[in-house]
Amino acid sequence: MKRYIYLFAVSWLAHAALQAQTLQATVSLSVRDAVALALANNADVVMAIEQVRHADYQVREAREIFCLGSR
Repeated sequence: MKRYIYLFAVSWLAHAALQAQTLQATVSLSVRDAVALALANNADVVMAIEQVRHADYQVREAREIFCLGSR
């Protein structure tokens, strides 16, 4: 599951970088401002990544509790 999270995060960062580059070229923004705008446009993706991470944490926690309880 972690592999999918990392692949998703990497593809999202690549997409944000491409958006930042496009914004910088079309509007003549600084790199920092372009990256900030691209990341703001992808806030829902960030939230989705956080939700997946939280779900992964809950699964690990449940496994630990189950393993301790079955001893």
